[in-house]
Amino acid sequence: MRVDSRMWRVGLVLAGLLAACTPRPSPADAGTGVVPLPDVYEDNDTVPSTLSLVPEGEGLSVHVEANLTTDQDTDRFVFQVPASANGGPKILSVRLTLDNQPPLPGLVQPSLTVLTGEEGQEASAAVVVAPNPTRTDPVDLGRVLQVSPGRVQLVVRAHPPLTPPESQPVTLNAPYTLEVRLYEQLDENEPNDTTTERGLVRIDSPSGTPYLIKGRLEHSTDQDYLPLRLASFSSGQGREPPTRLHYKVSWSQTPGRFPPLPGRSARRVQVLSEVEGSTPVSERAVQCRTKPTTCPKDGEGEPDILERVNALCESALCLRSERNESASHPNLENFEGVIPIPSHSTELELYVHVSNEGTDQADDREYTVELRWSRDPDEESREEPRTVPMAMDLPTSSGFPVPPANATVLSGTLGHGHGRLNALQSPSAGGIRGAHDYDAVPGDVDTYVIDIPPQDPSAGPLDRTWELQWQVGLLPDGASVHGLALDVLFCDGNQPGKNEACTQVGTSAGKPFTLMYEPAPRPAWHGAGPPELLYTRAVEGNTETVTARAQGCFCLEPRFIRGGKLYVNVTAADRRRYEDVSYSVRMALTSYPQSYLAADGILRSCPAPAPAPEGGYQPGCQFAR
Repeated sequence: MRVDSRMWRVGLVLAGLLAACTPRPSPADAGTGVVPLPDVYEDNDTVPSTLSLVPEGEGLSVHVEANLTTDQDTDRFVFQVPASANGGPKILSVRLTLDNQPPLPGLVQPSLTVLTGEEGQEASAAVVVAPNPTRTDPVDLGRVLQVSPGRVQLVVRAHPPLTPPESQPVTLNAPYTLEVRLYEQLDENEPNDTTTERGLVRIDSPSGTPYLIKGRLEHSTDQDYLPLRLASFSSGQGREPPTRLHYKVSWSQTPGRFPPLPGRSARRVQVLSEVEGSTPVSERAVQCRTKPTTCPKDGEGEPDILERVNALCESALCLRSERNESASHPNLENFEGVIPIPSHSTELELYVHVSNEGTDQADDREYTVELRWSRDPDEESREEPRTVPMAMDLPTSSGFPVPPANATVLSGTLGHGHGRLNALQSPSAGGIRGAHDYDAVPGDVDTYVIDIPPQDPSAGPLDRTWELQWQVGLLPDGASVHGLALDVLFCDGNQPGKNEACTQVGTSAGKPFTLMYEPAPRPAWHGAGPPELLYTRAVEGNTETVTARAQGCFCLEPRFIRGGKLYVNVTAADRRRYEDVSYSVRMALTSYPQSYLAADGILRSCPAPAPAPEGGYQPGCQFAR
């Protein structure tokens, strides 16, 4: 059969046209049989689809339902931000949600990018990526930004922008929802994202009058620096009157205009002081790092906090106090503090810094900062250290182990600082301080030097029993404000000091012994007999009383009696509130050893002194060993 070549060429053309007009499976469908779901916004891989925002509630919004068709799909959307009514920026909330059912392939990691600026000249980009693509949890990505009027582009990708896939595309069929909300900026203190932007609050005198500042964290990178200026306050006559600043930050329970972003909230409040002077910042930074009078530091703070303290010093800012959101304080009751204010002959400038650290969080809820600058009457009347004589209870009074009526009394109030944490208490009893909170001056410390009367060694062993009790006032409703911690240093009379009055004796690390209430039994210092409750705690009226029990064999060794002095620092422990309450510590020395009924029901005695081969006595009391 003879075929006309012209007809053959026409047939090829017709076949090609027919093939071109016949639908073929996309590369995503090849070999899978999966048909991509429709997406009304496609094709918007390169040319964005235009969105129109419409009024809703307090702002503008648009709701987008689209689909990541393949693992290489990119969806772009664009809209215009109108001018603000007050001429400032607006707040943009963008939320991408995807139910992740069936689960996405392991290498797929959806991302959301927000681009601001004119086309081809994007000024900035904010990218948020699904944290763990292998899980079956729904994908929930969000970002809240401060934006100026103009063009905004949103990019939704199956892969993060910096990790494009290398394989052939695979059908995903991952429907998602994109919520866009646009609001006016409501925080009247803005702009205040740096210390150079001022919105000043000035307090003229330490009268205790409350001052309130309101604000809100409206976007993911919002940083609120609230400047505070305290008027000059100095007597000019030697000893300066101490003052203190009480701050408290609380958040409204009214929800913000947009839902909180996914992830853990990490709100933080700092109180900062500026190292002032006419010298360059670099020189003031050195003063901040090295001079405790310029910037005091709690040397026992956590390493990451101390690193932050030094980093702030580089900007000549001293961190006076910091509170961090904590799971153990779900209602932010730890966002409060009282800090000592140094005497200042010129105005003192501070900043209250409110932020949300590390999680790109924002909840748009209004917060209130309450400030009270007041005098500290207890510190005004106190000379440090205060020296008092040690009372003697000889013979031992019938009320033992309670100190007698003529006991030595140490008293005062502890007006600032979060105080000590009692590691022997349960976490629920840890008080108002969060685990990662910081105060440059951790607590008000009242210092006492107690003179011990000379004892006649010819009358017998010099060991003496130490009767000890302390009381702390409660609030009218019976609530506890804080407990007490006693840091004790003894004076070793067997080793006279070279330049000091004596050689002080503390722990093996050279620190004071710390006496605090212990709720559980533990062995006494001598180790004999079963573990004992070393203290009793009782509440009567509006007073909490802690008494050292006879079972603890509290005592002073003969070398401490010869040393003639006892140093005691009184600080708050397990602070729960910041109201002022009075404390008193009562003590006396009595004869040693004393007997006690042990937990096993046996009448026991504290270790008694024994005659020494060379004469005199071997100590029975070894309280500091």
